[in-house]
Amino acid sequence: MKNFLITIMVTACILALCVWALSMATEYGPGPIRHQPSWPAGLAGVLNSHERVYGYWVGHSEDHIYYAGNATEFNAFIQRLYALEGAPITLAVHGRPGSAARLGGDHDSRFGFDWDVTVKRDRGNNRTDIAVGLWLGRNIKRAVGVPANVANLHSDGRAAL
Repeated sequence: MKNFLITIMVTACILALCVWALSMATEYGPGPIRHQPSWPAGLAGVLNSHERVYGYWVGHSEDHIYYAGNATEFNAFIQRLYALEGAPITLAVHGRPGSAARLGGDHDSRFGFDWDVTVKRDRGNNRTDIAVGLWLGRNIKRAVGVPANVANLHSDGRAAL
């Protein structure tokens, strides 16, 4: 009887940890991403662009969204993003195609993308930071149309800006 109770308690603890771990990172479904209170007005509308191919959030404080499209679509996306007020935006240009795997996925769950957005929320300071990665070589061959007001522009050394 004692071993049975210990087994039940251990099983309950493992299940509780699994539920907690799953709540730490969750995929977005096919529907629209909902606006978060700390986000600048209009950000959800930009993130819900039709080029979105995948996304997930981690621990209620960080969102990762991936997009596949051409240079024209990226330029329209980045123009809409930079038109928003209230969040610093960093743009990093990478000289290789983007590739990632779905949460909990194996090698077969990998997918390609052309740009990604990471939204980090600091609820304590009511601040949102946005990082955009442009990945060259798949559908977009070079960085074009980057807005003039980009203050934080970085390259991995493989991409000509």
